[in-house]
Amino acid sequence: MILSRLLPLLQGQSVLLVEDDQFEGLSIARQLAALGVGEVVTATDGPDAMRLLGGTVSFALVVGNLRLPGADQVELVRAIARLQPQAALVLIGPKDRNAWSAVTGVAKAHGLNVLGALERPVTAADLRALLQRKPMPDLMSVLRVPALFTPGELRAAIDHGEFYIHVQPKLRAATGELDGVEALARWSIPTLGMVPSRSFAKVAEQHGMIDDLTDLVLEKSLAACGEWNRRGLHTTIAVNMPVSSVQRLDLPERLDALAASHGVLPKQLIVEITEEGLAGESRKVLDLLAGLRLLGVGLALDDYGSGFSSMQKLPDLPFGQLKIDQAFIRAAIEDPEVRHFVNSSIQLAASLGLETVAEGVDSEAVWHLVADMGCDMVQGNWISGPLSAERFPAWWQQNATRFRRLGMLRK
Repeated sequence: MILSRLLPLLQGQSVLLVEDDQFEGLSIARQLAALGVGEVVTATDGPDAMRLLGGTVSFALVVGNLRLPGADQVELVRAIARLQPQAALVLIGPKDRNAWSAVTGVAKAHGLNVLGALERPVTAADLRALLQRKPMPDLMSVLRVPALFTPGELRAAIDHGEFYIHVQPKLRAATGELDGVEALARWSIPTLGMVPSRSFAKVAEQHGMIDDLTDLVLEKSLAACGEWNRRGLHTTIAVNMPVSSVQRLDLPERLDALAASHGVLPKQLIVEITEEGLAGESRKVLDLLAGLRLLGVGLALDDYGSGFSSMQKLPDLPFGQLKIDQAFIRAAIEDPEVRHFVNSSIQLAASLGLETVAEGVDSEAVWHLVADMGCDMVQGNWISGPLSAERFPAWWQQNATRFRRLGMLRK
């Protein structure tokens, strides 16, 4: 029986229980303890859940109601995916299939393992049955710790330049022409394999190494772009940067010199800042971003729709591109409300002179959907998964005709 093999895995593992109803929370905590899990930590509101997700405890499971005071469901799902990607997710709440379906879709779009949903009041039999019917391979992958490395090992890897980049192409939605790529940092450890970027980036932030890591990724990204220039492939490369790194006063001069050293024009670099990362930031940060725009560097607001509700603030933000979060793009094909949000975002961006990028395009149908809405660019695994920087030029040479033909068919 699956449960007999699951219980040993849960023993000693921590579980985050997200529940604002004290009686219900106590009942579920007792049921989880009866199943043999380790410590059960309870969050009673949105800020409390965010604090625990960003703490030092690694959770094997997140169980509970995501409709908490102080945070919406999408915000919490994104926090779980970013901060605790190894955790499985069990939803609990009133019988609302539409709500469950929407949250489940967002969670799966972010790569989370959703075990299922339970109605209130939760019984021990309900919880047991849910865990019993889940296939064992999925549970094994969920409970595996993804990155067993120390801050010292990360420091050594940065110092020795052990990181490399993969890139994901972005195409013009209307024509299928190549518009640029997004750089994705990679780190491979012989004993662990590929370490997720969100895992080592989080450790770098916690231990004061994020600026050095960012500089290394920038160096390798611009070096790759310079090599493509020399091979006759002139395009842009987008690099994700935390707001803390953007705040360095010498950043414009640093980027200008680094780009020149690799034969790259500033306009070939796009700095991506997440919408969530800008929450609560001062006018000083926006001034520094404006300085990058004056240099010629492009700015993209990443993961739009998942952060701090910046729709009203967009006119004051110095961005040239708006990247709509992949969870919304993937859900838009089936969910009318999500589709309306995506369409409204595209129209708003157009009215402000911003270009839009649809992330997470995983089918031709999704491409056509966002293109019909007026979206400027598409990016996602249906076009291409991440490629090594060395392989990218050959990939475009092999696929350019196909994508251009798709663009022509749209006319």
